[in-house]
Amino acid sequence: MSAEEKVLETWNAFFKNVIQNENPIEENLSVATVHSVDSTINPPPCIIQHLENLKTTLLEYKTSDFYVIELDGSLSKTAQCIDDALFQIENVINAFQNNDKNKFEFLLRNLCACMNDFQFFTIENSKSYFIPFVELLSIISFLSIIFVVAGTFYLKNKKKIEELTEQNIHEKLITKTIVDVQESERTRISRELHDTVTQDSRIALLYVNKLEQLFIEEKDAKNSRKDFCKDKALVESEELILKIRTLETQNLLNIRNIIRNMTPPEIENADFVNLLNEFAVNSAKFSDIPCKFYAEKSELFKKLSGTQKLHIFRIIQEAVTNAEKHSGAEEISIFARTETFPSDDEKSRKQILVFIVSDDGKGMDKNFFLQNTFNKFESHTANSKISITDQSTHLGLKGILSRAEIIGGTVEIKSSAEIGTTIILKVEC
Repeated sequence: MSAEEKVLETWNAFFKNVIQNENPIEENLSVATVHSVDSTINPPPCIIQHLENLKTTLLEYKTSDFYVIELDGSLSKTAQCIDDALFQIENVINAFQNNDKNKFEFLLRNLCACMNDFQFFTIENSKSYFIPFVELLSIISFLSIIFVVAGTFYLKNKKKIEELTEQNIHEKLITKTIVDVQESERTRISRELHDTVTQDSRIALLYVNKLEQLFIEEKDAKNSRKDFCKDKALVESEELILKIRTLETQNLLNIRNIIRNMTPPEIENADFVNLLNEFAVNSAKFSDIPCKFYAEKSELFKKLSGTQKLHIFRIIQEAVTNAEKHSGAEEISIFARTETFPSDDEKSRKQILVFIVSDDGKGMDKNFFLQNTFNKFESHTANSKISITDQSTHLGLKGILSRAEIIGGTVEIKSSAEIGTTIILKVEC
């Protein structure tokens, strides 16, 4: 039982046995008169006992945590009531001992007023504690609802993120599989071209050489060059043989270039910068569009893995092919350099390789950038009004972006009708 409850219980007992009792004053005073000695009232135990019990209880209250002293040093209202009640109890006992009925009743009413105030302020304090408790309970309930809603949203969002992540992983796996199949198919086709068409072209050239030898022998059989020139059939045959030789020779060169582009020789062990330089030279030779190559000297190129080399080569190859076929460019440039920037820990610096393919053509269709978004892909178009209807261009660019994603690179495409197209590939070694 708390000190506060004990005070209330003791006061209720006093109130019931003393205040509510009929004529308590006359009864107690008459008893005191009968037992008086030398005109001194000996208080009967009925009143004195309850007053002493109440006094003891109030004194215990003063030593408890309920006896509150405010921060400014003043007493709380309940503490003031306790002090007033203790003062009144002493006066009531004195009045009773002095056999002063009027003063006794007056002081007893004051004591009742003090205890009634104590009860009132106790109830008010209980309400004041209850109201913050209700408010706190409301806040806790509100926060619980927010927590549940937030938790539900988090779980749904987490599930969605996991699904998207799984889908992204699945798409990356599909993309990698497609690219691997493409490379495998390129290797197969290039091998078949080398074993069939290339060999056939060589055999055709041998036949042409044989036919040319026979033609020379036929020409030597004539008596003079003059008679030979007069033979129209032989002249036409000589021109036809020359055309066939030229055509087959060119076909053989074209096939060899196609095979070389489909399967770069020993790309894992080859000097990658020299390989790109050879590619630029061959592209200019077969497309009649100047293709210039510039490379910064750096040991970072040697740190590229075989897979990275292959995909970088394919990206540059696709970018150059698109420029040759669709841009109407007069010149194509390939740049290979390094970039340095602070790493995540901000203590060291990180280097990356940057490959740039640019042309001075008519730019690309801006609708392509609006309809295709990829991870780690940025596109910039400025006043690009040129519409490219050839879907192979879009497929080629998608291939570029897919390959860049496989090796963890980023692709940035800038295109406009005024300055042409620039494709920037950034790769970490």
